[in-house]
Amino acid sequence: MKRLRRAALVTFLVYVTLTLLGLVPTLPLAGSLGAIEAPETPGGGALLDVIDETAPALGAGTTAGLVLAFVLWLLSPLLQMAWLGALASHRTAGEALSFGASRYARAVVVSLWMTIPLAAVVLALVVPPAVGHLALASSPNERVHDLVVLALLVPGAFLLLVWCAWHDMARAALASGHDRPRDAVRASLGRLGAPAVLSYAGWTGLAALLAVGGHALGAWLDGSGGFEALLALVLLQVLALSRVACRGAWLGAALDRVEP
Repeated sequence: MKRLRRAALVTFLVYVTLTLLGLVPTLPLAGSLGAIEAPETPGGGALLDVIDETAPALGAGTTAGLVLAFVLWLLSPLLQMAWLGALASHRTAGEALSFGASRYARAVVVSLWMTIPLAAVVLALVVPPAVGHLALASSPNERVHDLVVLALLVPGAFLLLVWCAWHDMARAALASGHDRPRDAVRASLGRLGAPAVLSYAGWTGLAALLAVGGHALGAWLDGSGGFEALLALVLLQVLALSRVACRGAWLGAALDRVEP
């Protein structure tokens, strides 16, 4: 947590950046949906009218979501390396951004190296469930089929969890003295173990619980006005900032594990 306190300003800037980017898909969708009027046609015609008027809104939200995903893909190495730079040592926000920019290309190369084990993870996610599905396709008991396919997903999901922790640790190694991407990948693999994976799973799971809590709070206060709406907005942003802090805490733990 000492690292997270050291990088408090950069952590807050990451939260602000993600919040602003999150408005990209939501504003067009909200504006389009808000313009839809209640249908006057009774029966099935009303449903068709709603679908017809909702389609442009969904299209706008989908397009904006794809734009957001592309922007995040471009910004991710910069944000993560700047964040790791601030967590690794005392740096101002400007120095952290400069550090992130100087490590941008190497962070991308780390991700390219990591696509090799990722291919094996994808195979572990796809092949066993597919084989199980084909083997039990003629089974009269659909519940057994579903349980077997679900069970065969577990090993692949675990490997994906391990891969995510390894990827973060490889980039953390770039921020802690390993200048060559290949060396960073190798060094992080040597430090990857059960404690690291459990740490990643714990912080990521806590962030997921905070996200679920935010959705539940939003649904509970849906339609509220005045003070309740303001309180909901504040609480939702506190939860969002807490999720970012969970991510920062994990990156700090990753740095602790890969530092020479």
